[in-house]
Amino acid sequence: MDNKLVYICSPYRGEVERNLEYARELTRKALDCGFVPVTPHLYLTQVVNEDDPAERDKGMAAGRSLLAQCSYILIGSKYGLSEGMLGEIDLALELGLKELAPEAGGLEVVYTQERTLPEVKAAFISAMQKVQRPGVASLLAWLEKTDFYTAPASTKYHGAKEGGLVVHSFNVFERLRRKTSGAAWDYDTIAIVALLHDLCKIDYYKKGTRNQKDENGKWQQVPCYTIEERFPAGHGEKSVMLIMRHIQLTDEEIVAIDWHMGPFDERFQGGSRGLNNAWAKTPLALLVHIADLEATYLDEREANR
Repeated sequence: MDNKLVYICSPYRGEVERNLEYARELTRKALDCGFVPVTPHLYLTQVVNEDDPAERDKGMAAGRSLLAQCSYILIGSKYGLSEGMLGEIDLALELGLKELAPEAGGLEVVYTQERTLPEVKAAFISAMQKVQRPGVASLLAWLEKTDFYTAPASTKYHGAKEGGLVVHSFNVFERLRRKTSGAAWDYDTIAIVALLHDLCKIDYYKKGTRNQKDENGKWQQVPCYTIEERFPAGHGEKSVMLIMRHIQLTDEEIVAIDWHMGPFDERFQGGSRGLNNAWAKTPLALLVHIADLEATYLDEREANR
């Protein structure tokens, strides 16, 4: 099936009026680009009581049925990815829907062609070599002496495989570059904050084994990654420290990298108000976080499953 139906996936709950306006904006965009938008939360919410769990489940089920009839999905991540959106994205991946993204004033299909690890490494290096900032050559030489190009991105959540870290870093770069196309930020800033945001994971993981039951219920040892951090200096702030051993960062770049984890940052979960201030004063920090989420849940979700 390949029709012009595009499912509009964006948040509803929370700041409802703002979210409805955003849904209308996305719907209009799809319509203007020649697609047939399907936006259930613009009309189902008019007849479903969102405060009644049974009613809400009925509305969500109807939305999933509509999604199954579509060929495309347009993900509105401007205000983050809600739990309901993640469920819709998972279903869209299972059904093979194509993702649309704003491009050159229109909407283009996002192609996430599988690259080999050497191809990703070459693309990463090429992207960094375009940065016109003193210290790039020094940083690239240092990365070759580390496990950056072979390390996983996590132990189990995403990119939990050899080379997962560089693949994730490049995915974030491609997401952020599309998201900021035509904006005020120059190439150097976008490349640096996206490609280098997770340098904190260098010398962070080690290979190990764990016990797992096989299909016959017998215990066996399987390979896995565990954490063995050699330089325990935080997360985003640690990336900043490592980058600035080679490249001078602007204040905006520091904040964007430092807070790229958003509400998953341990400082925020411990009660720090720094994230709210960072997002209010540095919009790029929010965009990096969203690009990070998109890379994790969209580009790398299929491999995780």
